[in-house]
Amino acid sequence: MSPSPKAQDKADKPHIIFVCTGNIFRSLSAEFGMRAADTRGDFTFASAGTNTHHARRLRSDVLGAIAAHDQIDAAGHISRVLNQDIVDGADLIVAMDRDHQKYIRDTFNRHAPLYLEISRDLSEGVPDLPDIVPDYKTNPVAAAAFVNETVTRIMNERPAFLKNIRRYL
Repeated sequence: MSPSPKAQDKADKPHIIFVCTGNIFRSLSAEFGMRAADTRGDFTFASAGTNTHHARRLRSDVLGAIAAHDQIDAAGHISRVLNQDIVDGADLIVAMDRDHQKYIRDTFNRHAPLYLEISRDLSEGVPDLPDIVPDYKTNPVAAAAFVNETVTRIMNERPAFLKNIRRYL
């Protein structure tokens, strides 16, 4: 696999992209959470999804769960699909789950470590809502509980992620 095509200029902040399926839950949470946690401004963060059919309005439970941490306002987020320009501009692409890792490798010939691999050296992904709560559309209580738990996990991993990230750049 080829390394990042972007030359690492010491004056530039490393640009990190988080990738999930629809860019409306996990990668969104990681992007906004890291922006808030990186108080020194050492990095720039963005996010994208692998699939266009997920591009839609953000779920209110996701926005509420994100806002509960550091009063982060992600309401203006617009989901976008990962493309070659986004990949070329990234110093590091971080996959939220294994299927995203495979997509990035197969489509762009880039290695993307998992979010939990960077923060905790775990070779596991952050599961998506339909994987854990298949009836999420008709079971809003279970969906909201899973969303809160997942966003909290992503947010709680921020200090370890920021501590370890330079090993992956």
